[in-house]
Amino acid sequence: MKKYSCKQLRRFFARLSVAGLVVVLAVIVPTITIVSFNELYLYNKFIGNISQVQGVLEIWNVDSFDAGFYSKGRFLEKVSVKFSNSYQGVHFLVHSYTPQEAQALWEKGKRPAILSFGAGCMGDIQQDMAPITLLEGNSPTAVPWCLGGYALYSRASYLQSAGISSYTSLTDILFKAGYTKQNKQSTLKVASLGYANNGYVCPEWVISQHASLPFQTNEIYEHVQNLTAYEAYVGFMNHAYSIFLGTQRDAVRLESRIQAGKLDDCLIEGVNGVQPLVQYISIVKADEAVESVCSLFIQFLLSNSVQQSLQHLGMFSPTLTNLYHQQENPLLYVLEQSVQRNKTYLPAFLNKNEFDSYKNALTKNHA
Repeated sequence: MKKYSCKQLRRFFARLSVAGLVVVLAVIVPTITIVSFNELYLYNKFIGNISQVQGVLEIWNVDSFDAGFYSKGRFLEKVSVKFSNSYQGVHFLVHSYTPQEAQALWEKGKRPAILSFGAGCMGDIQQDMAPITLLEGNSPTAVPWCLGGYALYSRASYLQSAGISSYTSLTDILFKAGYTKQNKQSTLKVASLGYANNGYVCPEWVISQHASLPFQTNEIYEHVQNLTAYEAYVGFMNHAYSIFLGTQRDAVRLESRIQAGKLDDCLIEGVNGVQPLVQYISIVKADEAVESVCSLFIQFLLSNSVQQSLQHLGMFSPTLTNLYHQQENPLLYVLEQSVQRNKTYLPAFLNKNEFDSYKNALTKNHA
């Protein structure tokens, strides 16, 4: 075994102190240091499992859809802290952006070490991504780390008001639950279907995959093109439409009302087809040592213990099943079963023309 002089040991521990200072200062200016193999041996001998990369690396979390309970960026921050406890000296700093913000930074030449992003929302940037070293031996340039899902929601009282007493599924009455009701001073139209509009996930496309029905625009809430996800949920609770195409975020909102005793007639039905609500993760091409530690982080993110904790985020796992139980989370349970039945995901990298063509092709094939 190689022996180290006192001078070498003093230099080693001095560098260790500096590395600790770098982690603190890197909140302002991200900086990294690559540790030599001799020094790495000393770290591991005297301290424990130390990362070859010392300092701070950036993760960009690009949100094109909401998580269930809280943000995906906050979840990644928690994972980063746990990872740093296992690989001392390196820390991943998470920044959350909209697709527009991230694309603008990318065009200016800014780059993170790791990119977490919704399917298709960053365009075709696959050429800038490094292979990810996974434990299974695969080396993809992007892997899904969490999933969302769409479902149809309704209330028994809404359907009763629409004059619907017998039906096989919500899909069968998707465009049949609208009606007009008379108030004291006005006539109010209740649409059959409502949903939020998202530039990266076309709701009409989701519906056309799921239901082999003629698309009836006159039965859709007239303001859907301008609704945010929250506004669409509020519209459903205010009975602007009888059936609501929502996501896991809406399942969480509705379950909170059920648990508070404010909702007792909620109905849910999962939808079929290609999964568009996929959060991918990739490594941006960099120094080999940086790419290596990024692969370790992604392996940690995909580990069973971290994937199991997605239940606290209100999301679903691409690798594990049964995160939710019917008694505790009745809506998330049904939605998870639907997500697990549909294992085809929207690709990670698509330019806008490809994205539009992909949607149009799927719509044509399933309409």
